[in-house]
Amino acid sequence: MEYVVVKVEAGAITGYWDGSLFQSNIDLSDVQGTIEDARFLQGSVQTQDLSFDVEYREANVTIVLV
Repeated sequence: MEYVVVKVEAGAITGYWDGSLFQSNIDLSDVQGTIEDARFLQGSVQTQDLSFDVEYREANVTIVLV
């Protein structure tokens, strides 16, 4: 199982953490491989800005080769 760290405002996901800032679109750089990594990032990012909620969510990743 993979995980993503998300920005939540008014109950809706408004961004995906890519390692340096929240982006509106999700890509593979946003995916964390372990729940421990996701929890660490969630806590680290939340302490930087308390004006919104930061959560981690389970994610499914599908790679399509074209």
